[in-house]
Amino acid sequence: WWNSVWMMYILLALGVAGAVSHHAFYTSLAGSEAKDQLLMLRYGVALAYLTKGLLVAAVILAFRQQIWATFRRKLLTITAVDSLFAVMEDLSAMFNLEVFQRAKAAMFLAVVVW
Repeated sequence: WWNSVWMMYILLALGVAGAVSHHAFYTSLAGSEAKDQLLMLRYGVALAYLTKGLLVAAVILAFRQQIWATFRRKLLTITAVDSLFAVMEDLSAMFNLEVFQRAKAAMFLAVVVW
């Protein structure tokens, strides 16, 4: 449990650092002569993609922690449990009304990822 919590915080910190780096990179390019535009665009896209991946990974770890906390506190049907485990890969799993009623925090995190 502690390993995933620490990993979640590390991924969040790396994601924020990536976002700050992306902003600083484009700020450094602002107002300068346009040289190697395609290369600079590729660097910017790579930083953005890395940042998004890190932040999504942090949210997915938070989602996993949240669904286990929900299982401990609330009684859910097998269909709802199945939907919670499938929602990160299958968008149709989000259309289970019981999941939205009984696992609001977990579903909020799932919506953020999608």
